[in-house]
Amino acid sequence: MTLTFNTIFDMATMIQMMEEERRANNTVRSIVLMMGLLLVLQAIIAILSHASDIRKLRKENFYPYGGNVGETIAVGGEVAILFGASFLSSLLSKLLM
Repeated sequence: MTLTFNTIFDMATMIQMMEEERRANNTVRSIVLMMGLLLVLQAIIAILSHASDIRKLRKENFYPYGGNVGETIAVGGEVAILFGASFLSSLLSKLLM
């Protein structure tokens, strides 16, 4: 089998296109991972700010959400948001791999 210039050029073009596609996939993957990390960070900040508000209100003898049960439900909901965000980011990264 003889390789002509066109065959070599076509092979080089195909390799270059595959490399560009791999770079694009890596870019999308990194963007999705960064979005997932930002979701997790946002959930952590929400939990910490809510906990500081609860401590502040507890010092003033004012219990939001109907006392300790409501407080536990509120913090539990924010923890669920945190786990949901981390699960979603890991799922998206697995799908893009």
